[in-house]
Amino acid sequence: MLGMGITDITEIMPGNIGPYMRPMGKPLNIPHIAVPTTAGTGSESSPIAVIYNAEAKIKGDLLHPYLPADYAFLDPDYTVGLPPKMTAFTGFDALSHAVEAISSPGANCMIDAIAVQSVKLILKYLPIAVADGKNLEARTKMLVASNMAIMAFSMSGLFYPIHNVAHAVGGQLRIAHGEANAVLIPILMDQYPKHYLNCVEVLADAFGFHSHDKTAEEIIAQAAERVRDLQKKCGIGQNFTQSMDEGTTELMYWAIKFDPAGLFYPLPDDVIRAVLKAAFA
Repeated sequence: MLGMGITDITEIMPGNIGPYMRPMGKPLNIPHIAVPTTAGTGSESSPIAVIYNAEAKIKGDLLHPYLPADYAFLDPDYTVGLPPKMTAFTGFDALSHAVEAISSPGANCMIDAIAVQSVKLILKYLPIAVADGKNLEARTKMLVASNMAIMAFSMSGLFYPIHNVAHAVGGQLRIAHGEANAVLIPILMDQYPKHYLNCVEVLADAFGFHSHDKTAEEIIAQAAERVRDLQKKCGIGQNFTQSMDEGTTELMYWAIKFDPAGLFYPLPDDVIRAVLKAAFA
């Protein structure tokens, strides 16, 4: 806002989206140093900012090439006070970034390399950080995993079905973003396997099992099961606890369908309804 000379963020986010790619996105000429206090969003290295429109109950997206910090200090001491639940939620946010990077049609071998390592670190160290928040090794590795995951996510294009649904349920129902991602990662794998068919070998590598002698569908199902195992280790449920009547379900259908995160890669109608049914079972 300082760099673009505005006092109201809505001025540069018409329709809850502000895609300031180059050459529109110019240097802000403001020194930017970031010290993250969670290991999940990777905001310190992200060109995307999510701004909540409270009136419309929509999470808007602002994209700008100079949003990432000039210097980011990943200091585990600043994350040791994060409670176990928020440690788990933010860790799953990082996992969702890595999974969406791997499964994106815009992925490449460099993106895969960063995202796969991030997944491996999260699988190993997130349960430790949740159980013992003062474990500096686990906190450090989670900060690194979060940072790598957002870099892979940001480079892979705007193809984010998990975030499409997560932003909508967060905006309308105020479900924490990390919790939304935690519940939705395996559900999207179950309900929209087509999206993951082209990355099954990379998924198997990331989640630590062999892909030979398995069909693509079996690999996707096993990856989803590994995520559910991590949910159990971190004390996260497999569904949302909110009750959904017919009216709320229809509201959420349209919220997902028109969420800014899904504009470039819309989910099929039947997938949206299947995901809602599974998530709010």
